Amino acid sequence: MHARLVAVAGGRISVRRLGKDRAGEIRITRFLRNPAVSIKEMVEMAAARTCERVAGRHALAIQDTTTVRAEDKGRHCTALHPVIAVDAIEGALLGLVDAQFLGRDGGKRSLRKARGFAEKEGRRWLEGAERAAELAASGAACVTVIADREGDIYEDFALKPSGVEVLIRAGQDRALTDGSLLFERPKSLPEAAHMTIELPAAAGRPARKALVALRFCEVEIARPVSRKRRSEVAALPASVKLSLIEALEVNAPKGMPIAHWRLLTSHKVSDAADARRIVGFYRQRWIIEQLFRTLKTKGFDVEALRIADDGPFEKLIMASLIAAVTVLQLVREHQFERLGVRWEVEGSSVRVPAEQELAVADDLGGQIPKIEDGPWPAFPADLTSIALAVATQARGTILIFEKMFENRLFFVDKIVNMGARIILCDPHRAVVTGPARLYGERMESPDIRAGMAMLIAALCAEGTSTIGNVQQIDRGYERIDERLRGLGARIERVDH
Repeated sequence: MHARLVAVAGGRISVRRLGKDRAGEIRITRFLRNPAVSIKEMVEMAAARTCERVAGRHALAIQDTTTVRAEDKGRHCTALHPVIAVDAIEGALLGLVDAQFLGRDGGKRSLRKARGFAEKEGRRWLEGAERAAELAASGAACVTVIADREGDIYEDFALKPSGVEVLIRAGQDRALTDGSLLFERPKSLPEAAHMTIELPAAAGRPARKALVALRFCEVEIARPVSRKRRSEVAALPASVKLSLIEALEVNAPKGMPIAHWRLLTSHKVSDAADARRIVGFYRQRWIIEQLFRTLKTKGFDVEALRIADDGPFEKLIMASLIAAVTVLQLVREHQFERLGVRWEVEGSSVRVPAEQELAVADDLGGQIPKIEDGPWPAFPADLTSIALAVATQARGTILIFEKMFENRLFFVDKIVNMGARIILCDPHRAVVTGPARLYGERMESPDIRAGMAMLIAALCAEGTSTIGNVQQIDRGYERIDERLRGLGARIERVDH
């Protein structure tokens, strides 16, 4: 069923569409109504696969909540709260960590403050952190749990599991132990650094780059006061020491809302480099928003499902969530975004806007930016040579690391002859600095992958290039000359 869901991503899912025919519909229906099929087991199997991928990595456990069904004019809704793991350095989506359903009924706001913490929906944020602790037990070098303002709950800081750090955007102007308020503290701090961040498109706001000023300090937040839960709150620590990082936009465009993040973290922040690193981690929270878009409007359109019974409905939603993770892995893992390539997923299509300014993205961990291949779902080895060709046109320096096969980078001398600035370190690694002005050359294609890289370089070059032994390219890219002409390339096949 997982493979079938991945295959139909990009259109509204239904039992009929998944089944293909009447016999298939019956099989899907029986599966969804089978009491032996449990949501818990689905999640545990997906989480187990994620745990296999985290050894030695700094994993970001990003969590958030989205509505998947609303009824009675929104008075009753079903929400889904997943936790996903993302590599903090590479930005790779590692997989699902946990997911749970929440039933929400309107008109009960007055009762919420009287409930104990264990009875509140807010408990899900701490439960997500507890599940994320399993990543540390599976060998993750570090685990940082990330949440937006809705996760700003005192218990999430005070009761965080051992072995994990937390990073939460502040949503409450909390009292500090010195009598001051949290939101007032950055106003007295000097600017530590500036940083450019990518702001994704949101309601009423197009995607844009924002220059933000960073300020940071240590704060000690005080235990909140609750008249209705006095004894329960009194059992919590009286205070929690955290690091506060403020990222405030400088010179925002006129008419645009100013980007302003106040981030609370258990990580130690000692200098501007630490502050940039933490802001970089928080930026990765956008990946879970992409997951929700894949699950809903831009992918499976689960909100349109018309399954009345909660059991089958929730099983299909959970299966779709796991499939959406796979789809997003396939989209994200191409790593061309490290070279500044932007794309948009539209249904079952990927749209790449024209006239992009390519630039190598800074590595979140302060390391040398790198593109490397690996077994699925990592970057495929067949695209490494293509990434190298694209890197010659991107501003900056990047390491291309071919880990899977020997000698696949031995064609780079042909690209160097065209004017590329490439240093071949060894049979597996090449350092590319761009943008380089390329010039036409006569070349012979040694294999499919190298031939395609030469073709891309030729399209970027001034003058005319001739590539021989094109049957190598034809083996992997049928009618490539016709397809490129359809995009406006000046290319023709000639006989010698």
